Amino acid sequence: MTNEPSELERRQERRNERVSVTPSDTPEFAMRTHGERDRDRILYSSALRRLAGVTQVVKAGEADVYHNRLTHTLEVAQIGRRMAQYLQRYMLAKPDLAALQAMCDPDVVEAACLAHDLGHPPFGHVAEEELDKLAIEFGNDDGFEGNAQSFRIVTRLSKYSDGNTYGLNLSRATLNAVLKYPWLRDVAERNTKKYRKYGAYREDEEAFVFAREGYEQDIKSLEAQVMDHADAIAYAVHDLSDFYKSGILNFYNLINDKEFFDRHFQRNKPNFLIGQYAGKEDEARRYLLESVVAFLPGKVYDFGEEAEVAQTTNDSVMIASLINRSLDIKKEGGMLIQVIDDEVILTINFLKSIIWEYVIKRPQLATQQQGQIKIIRRLFKFYYHALESREYRMLPSQYLDDIESGRLRSLDGSNRVRLAVDLVARLSENQAQTMYNRISGFNGGSLLEYI
Repeated sequence: MTNEPSELERRQERRNERVSVTPSDTPEFAMRTHGERDRDRILYSSALRRLAGVTQVVKAGEADVYHNRLTHTLEVAQIGRRMAQYLQRYMLAKPDLAALQAMCDPDVVEAACLAHDLGHPPFGHVAEEELDKLAIEFGNDDGFEGNAQSFRIVTRLSKYSDGNTYGLNLSRATLNAVLKYPWLRDVAERNTKKYRKYGAYREDEEAFVFAREGYEQDIKSLEAQVMDHADAIAYAVHDLSDFYKSGILNFYNLINDKEFFDRHFQRNKPNFLIGQYAGKEDEARRYLLESVVAFLPGKVYDFGEEAEVAQTTNDSVMIASLINRSLDIKKEGGMLIQVIDDEVILTINFLKSIIWEYVIKRPQLATQQQGQIKIIRRLFKFYYHALESREYRMLPSQYLDDIESGRLRSLDGSNRVRLAVDLVARLSENQAQTMYNRISGFNGGSLLEYI
């Protein structure tokens, strides 16, 4: 017999490490845990505040009924924290998992949830796709990906203290929990998921390797799994509720017209028939009709107090149901895996399909996005050409130190592209529109404006 610690136990010992450690004179009773410290740093970051002006689905600020990226993030954080608390209690009650309960820290999960969308550019996914195209077109094969940008923000772009080159200097556990896609872009295989979705840029590989130490390739940490699932729940339930309350969505046909439901099902079934439902079309259809569609509101939202209470209750019940059927953990190949019922995955994917089919495909949104693409493209080219021609006075004032040190002059073409992407992605939608108007001559703005 040997008392050597398992790989899981060794991983647990290393999870609180940081790249840089500063001595503290804080009394022991007032010391925060590593997860608490990480959560607080992200909460107070300007990168998080920016999300109040970034699209969730509908343009930020269009109406109070819709979530923006910040309100979505706060709700993901609440769901993620609560789910982690439940899972930690579950682990404590299981003899084979109790010693590993620190691997599901609610503060780490909440921190990861708060950070997960920091990299979303103004105007959301349409801008993400456009920035990816532009970065590649101008010579940086790593392109742009919102999750990789989030990791870049917490490890490089956001600053916790003067002279700190490690971003917010978060613990290894929190950095790993942010990695929804724990791999770099596979530029050799363009038709794969690893090309479309990835967790870090090659420029940030050192921080990525630090975060992933001790973890097998492609396997998310347990805390990253919880964060990812909390994001899926919040998107499926709250965004659907937004569009119902705004009057855009009406579930009457899905509930009462079998042919209408069947057409929707057939168009979207590749997203449904996974897990235990792979190849079981009739079972999936029956479950959705009996356990999901039957509980959607059957009448038009009337904006009264009674309707508001009913819909809020409905959302709460739905979220609780999805969480409660996701509270199992198994050990698999030296990893901890969150076990989620196939019905939960089926439900979430079905609700997402309603949003995609009847909101995102609407011509009102599609035509609006064309203008947003034009803004993103113009801003990127403006910043890139300013860097290329060394017109550094066009850059925001926070780059003054980099200008004076000569760092910007030493950038090669690929790094100029990355910086131009950073400069666009850091903007809120109002800032992007204002800057576009300014450099296009539509509205010169004021000398006092923050740009």
